[in-house]
Amino acid sequence: MSRAAAKFTQADVRRALKGAQDAGFDVGAIEIRPDGVMQIMRQTQPSASTVPIDPFEAWKASRDAR
Repeated sequence: MSRAAAKFTQADVRRALKGAQDAGFDVGAIEIRPDGVMQIMRQTQPSASTVPIDPFEAWKASRDAR
């Protein structure tokens, strides 16, 4: 059984990534769907409340809360 032809090439991905970066887009991820659609997602900065806390730091904070 032979492999199906790719709907995109590595050069297509590289070209899309370079175009997004040249436009000032901070690329966080590239999603490629089985139907060949490429989606470039912007990189976001996590807010302080969504950053997971280290288990040791959580333990230390709970001890200091007394």
